[in-house]
Amino acid sequence: MNQLSYEINPQLKSELMKCQNIVMLGQIAANRPLYPRSGLWNEPITPMRQGNNILFYVEACCSEPDPILSLKGREIRESFYIGQDGDQYGGIIKEQTYYLKTEDDKVAYWENALVGKLIVFRPKVKINGDRYYLNIQIQSIEDNVADGFSPRFLSIPHSVSDGDAFNNRLLEGGFVILKDYPHLNQDPAYIINGDYLYFGFGAWQKHPTQHNAWRASDGLSDIKRVKLSQFLAELESCLVDTTAAISFFNEEAEEMLRPRFEEMGEKLIKRDTGRLSVLEKPGTEFEFLKHFKACTVMESLVYNEKDLLNFHISMKTNALIVLAGMSGTGKTRLAKSYAKTLGITEPDGRLLFMPISPSYLEPSDVLGYLNHTTGRYMPSETGLVDLLVRATRHPEELHMVIFDEMNLSQVEHWFAPLLSLLELKTEERILNLYSSQTPCANQESYPSQVGIGDNILFVGTVNLDETTKEFSDRLLDRVNMVTIQKGSFLEMKRLGRKLYPARTFSFREFDSWRSTRGGIEIFEDAELAFFDSLHSLINQYDSQKGVSYRFLNRLAQYIGNIPEGMDDMHRLTKGEAIDLGIKQGLLTKIKGNRQHVGALIGEIPQPGGQLESSGLFDLLKDKESAQVSDFIHTQKELYRKAQELGIYGYTG
Repeated sequence: MNQLSYEINPQLKSELMKCQNIVMLGQIAANRPLYPRSGLWNEPITPMRQGNNILFYVEACCSEPDPILSLKGREIRESFYIGQDGDQYGGIIKEQTYYLKTEDDKVAYWENALVGKLIVFRPKVKINGDRYYLNIQIQSIEDNVADGFSPRFLSIPHSVSDGDAFNNRLLEGGFVILKDYPHLNQDPAYIINGDYLYFGFGAWQKHPTQHNAWRASDGLSDIKRVKLSQFLAELESCLVDTTAAISFFNEEAEEMLRPRFEEMGEKLIKRDTGRLSVLEKPGTEFEFLKHFKACTVMESLVYNEKDLLNFHISMKTNALIVLAGMSGTGKTRLAKSYAKTLGITEPDGRLLFMPISPSYLEPSDVLGYLNHTTGRYMPSETGLVDLLVRATRHPEELHMVIFDEMNLSQVEHWFAPLLSLLELKTEERILNLYSSQTPCANQESYPSQVGIGDNILFVGTVNLDETTKEFSDRLLDRVNMVTIQKGSFLEMKRLGRKLYPARTFSFREFDSWRSTRGGIEIFEDAELAFFDSLHSLINQYDSQKGVSYRFLNRLAQYIGNIPEGMDDMHRLTKGEAIDLGIKQGLLTKIKGNRQHVGALIGEIPQPGGQLESSGLFDLLKDKESAQVSDFIHTQKELYRKAQELGIYGYTG
């Protein structure tokens, strides 16, 4: 029992609770001159001074988590973990008559079970007020293979991935899941996968939010593997196999065997698993777009290929995409078709279809809340938190959330926490569900913090009519509003619902299509001069609107992610991208009555007539602007807004 100060580190309690998710190795701390005063005797196995339990003092034989070390403030070899027999019922203690034994018989029971053995355990951190207790939950008791060696062991995590898939993931710098690993202290020196021992790792990078996800970020070409079956005799006396997720390797024996590992090890080679058909081999973006188009046709949806390309690029580059348009044009089915082409489905828990209710008024309506009476986190029935938690625990898989009719309620209210996070860098997107200082009985299922990784796609669908809420500039400045135009009914009849070869694309493929190209240097001087003129014009009518740095950076990223190698039907030029960017990211924020924005938008004096007296239209049509783009999409949107002004006296 020790004093705990949360004032020094407010995250300490949360980090301590995470330590219970790891597996460690220890042994009875014998031959010490002094043991904690909680025991009746000054012995490593003793009755409790107050109470009926039997205590046994264990020292760690492997690396310990940093939070625990920081509390002890002493060397690893001096550490004590206190085991209580009362914590082992249903686990190590299987005898129904154990509780009938005398005190001396119980001590003898534990001496026989533990002395001279290796103890596999999980730290069981108990906190009571400002006191903490380092107890243990025994997982198994193993024979001591350390005879003749130092009693220190390396923790070796296991990967359960398929061998070739694991190879490829390492070489691509992808995240791998390492369960039960003491992730808070030590980078993996070895990993076991099947019959292979992997080693030679350089630097490791932890996932920003998922504590048991790691990726090799440096020295990938030096990684080797060696068959464990080639070393059965040697490893029998120095390797402790414990759970399916972790083993322990004696440090002294590892030093002796390392030269032979190096000599006999083979360097990793990226392999084809041999289980994929020709159609399922890793595909290009062009192939993806063809399959995406085919999937929409199967849903009786007909869209222009460039509209689908625009939607795809927007999905790659923006954290939240909003599909707008008239009701009944298939916006929701389009989003589901995109998910289907990426292999994202509802049955496997990776796709969440979430209809928005007008009753959603605050974040807890869609996320949930911590019930302070029961001490349990109560997730909302929407299922949003469950998907976010799953995505955090499976960073190698792509997930999608579809907010259907998301503006039936005021988005800025129920979506507020996520709206603020989605514009941050991926590693900074941490959603707080409740205070990490507050005890939560089901925190293993619902941790206090959930990361919003780049393996989650958010899509919203909206109808713009009298039943919905208007978007604020704060929201419009952070989303890409994509309007998809339906194709002709004749084209729909001609295409029919043709079958197409089933093909899905993985997160690894999708992520490889993302580009980091962007920044202001992607624009020519003439294009930047145009944006300056556009900003000045809009700013004349509303000092709070114009071409912001956020807009320009987002547009640059969009342009940098235009796929290469497309055919004429799918190719998108830089001028078209700028045109779409202005329509989707700037014109959505220009709204108001005729007196406010009339001279900026313009007017149409008679039905079917030309757009006149429009400051924006005049700018788009001048000689310098024509060198940037033809602005076809922007002009059409201006015409629509002018019609709206003429009919209603207001445009939104």
